[in-house]
Amino acid sequence: MLRGKLRGIMKRYALLMACDEYEHFKECPFCQADSEEILDTLVNYCDYSYESTQMLGLYSHDDEITPTYIFEVIQKILEQCEIDDTLLVYFAGHGLLEEESGNMYLVLPRSDPDTLESTGINLNSLYQLLSSGKGNSFLILDACHSGSIPWIELSRSFILKSEKSNCILLASCAADEVSNPIDEHEHGAFTYFFSESIRESNPENDLMIENIKIETCNKIRKWCEETGISQTPTLMGKINGNISFARRNNKTVAEHSLQTIQEASVSMTTDVSIVPVNDQNSSVSLWKSNTGVLIPKTADAKQVLSLNRQLKETEIKTVVFTYTQGLFEGTAETIWSRSMHILRTWLLGFGEQFVSEMTGIDNIEIVRQLPEYETIKLAMDLGFIDVTGKMRLTHAKEIVEHYRSREVNEEMPLNEIDTVIRACIQYVLAYDDVDVRINYIDFRNKLVSENLDDSVIGMIGISPYFYKKTTIRTLVNLLASTSGAEFETVQHNFKNIITTIWTTLPSDDRYSIGLEYSKNKNAGDTDLTMVYYNTLMNVHGFDYVPENLRSMSFVSVAKRIRQVHYEMNNFYNEPAEVKKLDRMGTRIPKPAIKECIGAVLLVCTGNRYGVSFNAIGTSKAILSKMTKEDWRYYLEECLTTDEEVLANISDGNSRSKRWCDLCKEYNLEQIEFSNSQITDFIKHSTEGKLAIVGIEADKMRNRLM
Repeated sequence: MLRGKLRGIMKRYALLMACDEYEHFKECPFCQADSEEILDTLVNYCDYSYESTQMLGLYSHDDEITPTYIFEVIQKILEQCEIDDTLLVYFAGHGLLEEESGNMYLVLPRSDPDTLESTGINLNSLYQLLSSGKGNSFLILDACHSGSIPWIELSRSFILKSEKSNCILLASCAADEVSNPIDEHEHGAFTYFFSESIRESNPENDLMIENIKIETCNKIRKWCEETGISQTPTLMGKINGNISFARRNNKTVAEHSLQTIQEASVSMTTDVSIVPVNDQNSSVSLWKSNTGVLIPKTADAKQVLSLNRQLKETEIKTVVFTYTQGLFEGTAETIWSRSMHILRTWLLGFGEQFVSEMTGIDNIEIVRQLPEYETIKLAMDLGFIDVTGKMRLTHAKEIVEHYRSREVNEEMPLNEIDTVIRACIQYVLAYDDVDVRINYIDFRNKLVSENLDDSVIGMIGISPYFYKKTTIRTLVNLLASTSGAEFETVQHNFKNIITTIWTTLPSDDRYSIGLEYSKNKNAGDTDLTMVYYNTLMNVHGFDYVPENLRSMSFVSVAKRIRQVHYEMNNFYNEPAEVKKLDRMGTRIPKPAIKECIGAVLLVCTGNRYGVSFNAIGTSKAILSKMTKEDWRYYLEECLTTDEEVLANISDGNSRSKRWCDLCKEYNLEQIEFSNSQITDFIKHSTEGKLAIVGIEADKMRNRLM
């Protein structure tokens, strides 16, 4: 949701729209990539923020993407704009002139050439809407860069005449032209050079649309001379005063140049250089998460596989044979099994006892063959992969598990095997080893050997949630596994760290500490009971201590549901596990709500291949027992830290729709929330606005890291 601003401070807003696929027109490639390029340029190189920027993916399967919906989104942004604010609207996709009416339209996924007046975005109407706002608007169009459609005359495309004075339109081409792609860069030419012109501008300068247009034209002119193509960006309209559409920050273009060099190297050799892309600009970093190697988007399967450092010679031969023969299930099985073995080996390098403590799995035999779901989850917690790596490996796992099932008769398509290969190589197989183990062990050893000073504890206090969660779990495990002087040190650090971060923890993490107190008290462990007692007394935290161990039983069953959900044949195994949870009682104890409701929502939203229909009835029976207060607690205190549920909701298609249907079915919009972000999120969910819901869920996920 786009947020407002402090009065008197200029605010930048942006709405980015892109459409690759159409029902009635040929595909328009690279549009989504163009939109992402503009987003990256505005946020990382200019004075736009993720909070004030929306990226609206336009998909043919989304019933909600209509001209009316898009106008409503824009109107809502305009209502927030003050006179000094700017709104940039970007569109990449098809555009055309309707011959009978002479009206010009931006084409949406389901736009019908016979009913453009109701299914396409009337460009004049859009221009008028943008001109009606208090602030200044900039409409940027990279349209039709897949080439012209034979029966469409584009002689006057996007050239508007208006007397309004607060809206400027920059179109990617002139009259009688179409926009063109640059295949080697996988971008429209206009967007590629427009973004490049911004990034190459002088730091700390205001960017005027006229100047950027001139720079873009110069670059396109040179490219046209080399290719024999004709394309001239066109600027129309006017605004009051000398108003910039962005202000360049002080970021260098080194990263962009490096990527360009990487992509160029692909054309010269089948080898792709390994470039770590760990974020060096994160606000606080206790230990580095591995963000994988940089793989150019243009790299094919052969080039991606050339990065391998872990597959054995026999495995390589198997992969090459099965892939070239189109036996993609065999390719996936080899790649995936090896990746999980390597990742599991890295984790077990900490020691079996450590992995047991971190996962809560007491059976050492199970630990040695750690389930894939637990392997990926723990790898992210410890920083072997980042949240994006977890998402992509989980996606790859879904693909592999789906085609492992005996019930699936279809063959794995090329795009899905390429997804598996890229994820496994990028995050696991391109490494001999990773430095994360050393970095994390150093931090863990300090918790045991040193009384941490205020500066280190202060770092933890302002760290992203990911670090706090892992630090708490590590401390809890160390309290249970140390003795003597080490125990005293851990006790000291535990009390000081928890005291520092307590107010920043969501309720479910506070309950987890209360559960540890209750568990150790019931077990008769006096030493551990006193540690938790003194810490809870220090933070006035006894409201988070459950009266009995009932909560722990619920949590245990819920964790099993989550595990089954990500394993093979999940559609068949989920019903039995969900029934166990349903039989445990009419009310879920508050300390167990996050794990239990999160697990049920995973079942209800399913995976990319569907849902377990036999589990849905029981799952909804569990949800129906939730009171308004239970829902309020889960949505405000738990959902924002449940990465797995948020990943499903951010899907943007079928899983997002199932979530939206649940919100409507249980009337969640009737609940009054204290958090305006959740209020907006549930409102959009109930209204079925899949694109916005997906974006907002993804933002919540990103904040965890």
